[in-house]
Amino acid sequence: MSDTTDRLALPYILADQAQKHVTHNEALARLDALVHLAVLDRDRAEPPAEPGAAARHVVAAEPSGAWSGREGSIAVWQDGAWLFLEPETGWRAWCVAEKTLLVYGDEGWSAAGPGAADFAAGVLSRLGVNTAADGFNRLAVKTSALLVSHDDVSGDGNGSVLGTFNKEASGNDAGFNFQSGWSTRALMGLYGDEDFRIKVSPDGATFHDAMVVGRATGIVSFPKGGVREQLAADRTYWVRTDGDDANDGLADTASGAFRTIQHAVDVANGLDAGIHTVTISVAAGSYDEAVRLDKAKLGTMQIVGDVTTPANVSTRSFNCSNGAIWSVRGFRLTFVNGIRADTRGQLSFDRIDFQGTGVAIYVNNALAIGQGATLKFGSGVTTIASLYNYGFLTLYGATLDLAAGTAWSSAGAFFLTLLSLAWLQAATFTGSTATGKRYSIGLNSTLSTGSGGANFIPGDAAGSTATGGQYV
Repeated sequence: MSDTTDRLALPYILADQAQKHVTHNEALARLDALVHLAVLDRDRAEPPAEPGAAARHVVAAEPSGAWSGREGSIAVWQDGAWLFLEPETGWRAWCVAEKTLLVYGDEGWSAAGPGAADFAAGVLSRLGVNTAADGFNRLAVKTSALLVSHDDVSGDGNGSVLGTFNKEASGNDAGFNFQSGWSTRALMGLYGDEDFRIKVSPDGATFHDAMVVGRATGIVSFPKGGVREQLAADRTYWVRTDGDDANDGLADTASGAFRTIQHAVDVANGLDAGIHTVTISVAAGSYDEAVRLDKAKLGTMQIVGDVTTPANVSTRSFNCSNGAIWSVRGFRLTFVNGIRADTRGQLSFDRIDFQGTGVAIYVNNALAIGQGATLKFGSGVTTIASLYNYGFLTLYGATLDLAAGTAWSSAGAFFLTLLSLAWLQAATFTGSTATGKRYSIGLNSTLSTGSGGANFIPGDAAGSTATGGQYV
């Protein structure tokens, strides 16, 4: 039989033992030290100079003096001497200095959980529910569902429930991260700037903006397409040679404007303008673009360069098709078919300086409107307009200024076929005269000049009609 108990090492009173009271008192002293165990601290490596009665300490690492070699032990000041109690796994002690419950295990004494000071201050360094929290994920929860409801218990609730995510600076992130197999598939929040975004990813590495809400305007955009934004007022997009297509286009500055006309058109194509007007205002410069206007939409869409001096804003051409309705004003066009209306498109134009070589205006199964327009034609223009397949062009009241050396092609200044119609009533030709054939009209098409007469169109060769073609 052992001389002490197995768990607390309390001495037994042995048979025929003399002075049994000594053993009994020793056992009581140990019990007095251990029951409701509380230590003053656990960071002391040497005994205090004047310990209080029944003072208890957890001996810290590398102890010295009377505590030497007693690291981790409970040092108890008992009857003028230090009594050392060797802890066993699972012992618990309240640490007065830290206001924390300690527990003894394989790694010595450690906090069993948040201390009273943490609770009193409402501060926890980390919390894990059904899983371990760590230094990065300081709140970790494993659960099949999460419920957050308004406070209807404490009496301080106001009926609302709010969550706040605050980041340090614009370039940081604040949002929700949705994962599958610990690989991110969607993000929602403020990522890399201060616009609200929803992003998706096929692999956790490449991300696509599905929706962006501009912080300055509240404008919702869908970079990959989808639902159109519905305008509540007119809108202007700005284009400048020092702009950037990564901008939102809403300010006439280098940091706000787009770089290309086509990008501005594509953004406008994503709108539901309703009854409102969308204006793309293009600053002076050379853009060298064959701009496509090929989406049907609501609202009035217009592209405006320099209506006073069109030569200040140059690009290749504008092609309006597929039921789209646009107007363009104030441009120098440097490409063949500078104005092109195709496949049910409707394109209005004014203040255009045609400097391309070949056909200036091309209309095929569509409508081109230059009514009242002021148009200038460079010497490279060999045909003012070619119309095909129910093409319709009106230059009613327009002013057409011809450059010196203008020479029409064998098709003539105007070429019409397949039930096409061109109106030149009240139009005026200015500038230089021209050489070459005035017109070719065939397959039941009509060119109307009102009372202009056979020589109304400049040229030195008569026009021709065939197969139902009419010049009136």
